[in-house]
Amino acid sequence: MKCVKNARFLHVELDSGESYNHDIVVYPDGGVEPRTAKSLSKKYADLYNHTPLSAEELRVYLEKAGRVDCIVVGTGVEGRMRVMDEARRLAERLGARVYEARTVELPELCERVKRECKRVLQVIHVTC
Repeated sequence: MKCVKNARFLHVELDSGESYNHDIVVYPDGGVEPRTAKSLSKKYADLYNHTPLSAEELRVYLEKAGRVDCIVVGTGVEGRMRVMDEARRLAERLGARVYEARTVELPELCERVKRECKRVLQVIHVTC
């Protein structure tokens, strides 16, 4: 499992040495891609004062990831990105635990997740 080593506004560095200045999705196989399905969640932004992680968006990543037992959500430097209840219910139906933390707190969360989970999907927000 790749972990966030360092994070600050508009920057996230993984322990693999890769750095990004945009939201990313990290798959259980170690693949990393931009958070391209975010557009599916934008319609809920007014309800949350920020674009949340919706079930529709999460489903896109889960289809690519296959079976996961944990989902880690980096909610941004200030923690403004929310996980919608529907996304949580989707994860529960699939038997996956959801861990949510400010992106700057992900390095500390990583070791716990490594102990408790085998196949982890991560959705990481790099701004607010």
